[in-house]
Amino acid sequence: MQHLYTIPGDPISYAQAHFGPYHIYDNQKNIKLIAGIYLAQQHDDKPLFNAPIRLDIAFFFQVPKRLIINSLWYTHPPTVCNLTRFYTDIGKGILFTDERIIVELHATKRYAAQPYTQLLITRL
Repeated sequence: MQHLYTIPGDPISYAQAHFGPYHIYDNQKNIKLIAGIYLAQQHDDKPLFNAPIRLDIAFFFQVPKRLIINSLWYTHPPTVCNLTRFYTDIGKGILFTDERIIVELHATKRYAAQPYTQLLITRL
């Protein structure tokens, strides 16, 4: 069984929260909320994945207007690791019970006419 989720807009990279003397500051709080809403709407009332899954995640970055591209692959920052971490963090509790159930992972960064992120979850 497979489920496909699409989040419009620029792919988002994980940024660590900062610790102040009395508070924890999460600069991505609002972005996480918005991305989480997109995922929750597409997941609907389906139960959370709670068994081993494969996650295929594709990050599509907009082609720059002044750049001639000789490849479809996006080779600039952010890293695939930081991009993937952001989406696995927000998927916890919305799509799956815990990131530990992701036992296979495939991630790509590409150029596209419009930026978006696509997650394909396959139950194993």
